[in-house]
Amino acid sequence: MAKYKILLVEDDLVWIDILEGKIQSALQRFSHSGHSVKTVSQFDEAYKTLKTEPWQLLITDIGLGDSQESQKMKGKILVALAHKKQIPAIAVSGTSNLTLSDLGNLYEKFDISSFFEKRNFAENGERFINKIQELLQEENTNVIKSTTNTISTNQIQSVISSVDIGIITIKEEEYNSVLTRLITPKIWDGDKIRYRLAKLENGKTVALTRCIEQGNLEAQAIAKNILDDLDPQWILVVGIAGGLPSQDFSLGDVIVSSHIYDLTLEEATTEGRTYDIQGGRLQERADRVIQDLPGLLKIELSNWHDSVAPRPPINLSNIQDLINGDQEWKDKVEKSLHSNFSSDRKPCAIAGKIAASDKLIKDYSILSQWKEVARKIMAVDMESAGVYRATRQYPISILAIRGISDIVGLKREEVWTKYACETAAAFALSLASSDALVIS
Repeated sequence: MAKYKILLVEDDLVWIDILEGKIQSALQRFSHSGHSVKTVSQFDEAYKTLKTEPWQLLITDIGLGDSQESQKMKGKILVALAHKKQIPAIAVSGTSNLTLSDLGNLYEKFDISSFFEKRNFAENGERFINKIQELLQEENTNVIKSTTNTISTNQIQSVISSVDIGIITIKEEEYNSVLTRLITPKIWDGDKIRYRLAKLENGKTVALTRCIEQGNLEAQAIAKNILDDLDPQWILVVGIAGGLPSQDFSLGDVIVSSHIYDLTLEEATTEGRTYDIQGGRLQERADRVIQDLPGLLKIELSNWHDSVAPRPPINLSNIQDLINGDQEWKDKVEKSLHSNFSSDRKPCAIAGKIAASDKLIKDYSILSQWKEVARKIMAVDMESAGVYRATRQYPISILAIRGISDIVGLKREEVWTKYACETAAAFALSLASSDALVIS
């Protein structure tokens, strides 16, 4: 007979006693023993436990934490993870912040098995016990049908839990640059999107996918699909970006995000356009990678560019004819190009701040406005902020890894687009294959 594992997530000691008692009553009605119940009171521990261990049932409070924390209703994230891993879930709540719309989403989007309010739990205790028994009996015989075979719930959980790193690309060239560096990537279809799964040399599993359209909303949707389908600890946004003129980097070099600024919100006024800055620093584990990036580049990642061809040649004579902007901007761009191409060198990678909007930035004047609210921007793209939005409430780390395909104001050349795709992919997979991206 099956032995059931139940995860209980509750932070109130009184309610821990009440719920544990009801769970034990439900288990005692089975003819066999050996079942286990694990009670966790902290969200981070609960998320990790739910993600890494097989469970037959999740029972969770929705409003975990004190009155301020409970407003975030982190229990919904646990319910979403359980839904993704095909684990039935019972939700309980005593928070007044849970609206009818929230409750509807729990049923419609995450397919919770049942919901119990704490205020009238006493009169529904027997129904709670019966629901536990019903779900465990169903789980004992449950199999999930796919188009090619029949796999058990535990096997599905194994596939989902095995993915350590999700990689999001946008352009076909970005996707292909990553794909060609993976060893025997296998197709795996999620609920809405397709992935290529592959093992890296260090044993980590990556899931590669791409946005069909540009833009932060598209990227946000793809990142959300990844979180719904899989359970990675990292998401890397890999591809190209426009760079600002700098003495430290230029065409073909790689920017690794230390910050991601969201500048999609703008307002037109009589004095021009103003921007509302959102986003900022990244999650702690990503911060540590940025902190140690100089060390990584000297030791673990010293040869990251070995798979990349030498930098294409660039003709700097009459270069100002190819630059849009006022004379000051043209001089900045020309000076940066001379500084970076005065001698032959390999592409470099440095940490920097990346700004994103839903516009393809070709006008240097917009950057001047952006820099009034977000200083020291080094690169601009159209997707990183969307991924930032999608993941900010999850215990997941993100990095944007962007090859510089053009300098804002400088006429773009296809050769640099292809080259920047290659450098971004090479650095991203070198980083993922190292021990820098910690997997807990």
